[in-house]
Amino acid sequence: MNVIPRIKQAFVTIITLSTLYCLNIIIKKYDNSMYNHETHRRLMSTDLENKLSNRIQNIYSSFGRTSEKHNFTKRDHNVDNTAEMSNNDNNIPTIFMYEKHHLDWFTAFNITDKCFTKCLFTSNSKFYNMSKVVIFFRTLRKPPPEKLAGQIWVYFTNESPKYMFPPPNIAWEKSMSKFDWVMSYRPGSDISLPFGVLAKKENQNKLNYTKIFKEKNKDIAWIVSHCQTNSRREEYVKELQKYIQVDIYGRCGHLKCGKRLKISSDLKVCKSYISQNYKFYLSFENSLCNNYVSEKVYDIFEDDNMMLPVIRGAPNITSILPEGTFITTSDFTSPKQLAAFLAKIGSSEDKYTSYLRKKHSYSVTNWAFNFKTAICDLCTRIKNEKLVNKKINVYDRLKEDKCFNPSDIIHER
Repeated sequence: MNVIPRIKQAFVTIITLSTLYCLNIIIKKYDNSMYNHETHRRLMSTDLENKLSNRIQNIYSSFGRTSEKHNFTKRDHNVDNTAEMSNNDNNIPTIFMYEKHHLDWFTAFNITDKCFTKCLFTSNSKFYNMSKVVIFFRTLRKPPPEKLAGQIWVYFTNESPKYMFPPPNIAWEKSMSKFDWVMSYRPGSDISLPFGVLAKKENQNKLNYTKIFKEKNKDIAWIVSHCQTNSRREEYVKELQKYIQVDIYGRCGHLKCGKRLKISSDLKVCKSYISQNYKFYLSFENSLCNNYVSEKVYDIFEDDNMMLPVIRGAPNITSILPEGTFITTSDFTSPKQLAAFLAKIGSSEDKYTSYLRKKHSYSVTNWAFNFKTAICDLCTRIKNEKLVNKKINVYDRLKEDKCFNPSDIIHER
């Protein structure tokens, strides 16, 4: 008679213990997922085995901006174990971004991206003391920190020497000698970060170039918001307008398309409209410095852009971009001469589409891709190279590229 109640009691005990065990597993999984999520949110772990995503091979340009093959291979994915992200693990170098730019270049990264060398890339101040490399953006808005022993400081700029500003305060003036490396668009930089990289396509785009040419009913477009520049590009364009139609969009012009030009979605619509209707686009830089080729040029090499770039900027542009893919003001002594050439090319379907076909035989990597590549290069370098403090003069290094004052703004009658 006492056996049945005992069996019932044992059965209830088993069910209770089983329930508690299952709840414990669920709680642990939840805690681990929250920990993983928070760790992945703050840290970056990468691998450069497919350094350029297998997209760029056989570099042939002397400045490393052009390549022959372009293979769109899907990037592998890998999420590192969070146990490897311990503060005590000295095998994984940490790259600390001291000040985030308002454009937030961290959005260029994804924890699934791979670099050959593992490293942590973060702007979380908790990791400053374990950072082997600290990257400072050129504005230097935050006060300088204390430089730790064995730490490498990198000065990061995407502007030409003409727009190099002095240290913002005394504290930074005293700290400028602490920098070791420079990261910039310059090919001679310790870490090179160009605005774009051109790659020869394996297969040519199948486009109806006759239709593209006939749809265009306007000459030249220019989107610009910086109205007074060192290159005096605004004066050049004003003279150019005397001889050929130049429509100016943006803050410095009177034309707009989209509700508000500064909104990115509207800007895309605006660029699409301009690409379809205009024959040429003015890729005019704010300064005339060797090697300074910004997104103003590389954006016109995107697949969906149907215009020819007219470039006024780096005097050595012909050694950077493939011949026959652009027109440079350096080939003309005055805006009047340039206008005559553009009118000639723009009125001939054969000549115009010849330029366009050549331009479309190349593809271009964007800033986000190049930024990730630069960080991967940095990861590899600090892993494989003995870090030596150079104590460079940042301003002297960046001014190694020559800049020139404009001499082509000639007023003719």
